[in-house]
Amino acid sequence: MTEKFLVTGGAGFTGSHLCEKLVHNGHHVVAIDDLSTGRLENIQHLRPLPNFQFVRETITNLQVLDHLTSEADIVVHR
Repeated sequence: MTEKFLVTGGAGFTGSHLCEKLVHNGHHVVAIDDLSTGRLENIQHLRPLPNFQFVRETITNLQVLDHLTSEADIVVHR
């Protein structure tokens, strides 16, 4: 079963590895990160993939976070 994951801190060390594993297991992944400590280089190889989306935003933006969580089956907060 394909599920849609929202991964906060998706461009960080742990988050990016989780995103990679989920994408390669066939899940749709939306990674949100403001890049304050995460690095775009950690997820650059995932960006062209159709089941991966990156949102550069802080999780304190409740309007964006509400929208993203409403579309996710599972939220992983790092």
